[in-house]
Amino acid sequence: MPERSALIFLHIPKTAGMTLRSVIGRHYATPCTFIIGNDINADIDAFAHLDKKRRTEIQLLMGHMSFGLHEYFEGNVKYVTMLRDPVERVLSEYRFLKTNIRHPFHSTVAPMSLPQYLDSDFTGQSSNGQTRLLCGSHVAGKVGIAGREPLDQSSVERALENIDKHFVIAGIQEQFEESLLLLSGRLGWRIWPFYLTRNMSNHKSEAKAMSQPDDAVRSMIEERNTLDISLYRSVVERLGRDIAAAEPHLRRSVVRFVRLNGMYQQLESRRLQYRQRIRNLKVRD
Repeated sequence: MPERSALIFLHIPKTAGMTLRSVIGRHYATPCTFIIGNDINADIDAFAHLDKKRRTEIQLLMGHMSFGLHEYFEGNVKYVTMLRDPVERVLSEYRFLKTNIRHPFHSTVAPMSLPQYLDSDFTGQSSNGQTRLLCGSHVAGKVGIAGREPLDQSSVERALENIDKHFVIAGIQEQFEESLLLLSGRLGWRIWPFYLTRNMSNHKSEAKAMSQPDDAVRSMIEERNTLDISLYRSVVERLGRDIAAAEPHLRRSVVRFVRLNGMYQQLESRRLQYRQRIRNLKVRD
């Protein structure tokens, strides 16, 4: 893009969003960034009520939200998001909430079986959650705060229209590197978008066991996410065309990026280990 635009990272839960958030955040100064944190609805409301001067200073808005908060900006605003296979995303969210004791929803979800979790739709994300966020479903008078009204195929069409008109890219987690490098090129980043994987589920053995539901439960997830499946397939096709148009340069870049990012992850892991050791020494002192 020829001039710097305000950017909104619409973070769909359990789509490698925390990893992508850390990459995007490095390109914007902290005073120019507004982050929607754990108190999602309150933070969205706080953003919507910022005074005009403060809002004009914001170049990056990131967090869990429904499409539509660009209405509060003036000038050129673009979105970026990442989608994921709907069945795997629902499983990942359930697994994460059930095993992450620090999450505010953990105590509610921990006693639930997977079918109970699906029936409750506790987070509003286990039934066509990706379509809901991208089509702009929101509580009346509360743009950005996802609604609960029933969706239909027109919601998928609206989500795809929003992507076409307003998004730099709608990537997919399963092709994270390709999505990330396409995003980097379109935003004109001049440095490699190296990353560390963040926000992984704890208790790996339990997580692994829960990641293989029987056919009946998997069918239950699919039935509750028919719109998300339709949306995801369309986004995969569109991304595939973008990747094909960027070949063979993109393929070579991905190979090189994966190799260099592996080195970066090793160095960063060591650096973080050393920092932790220093902290421990200070605590002992």
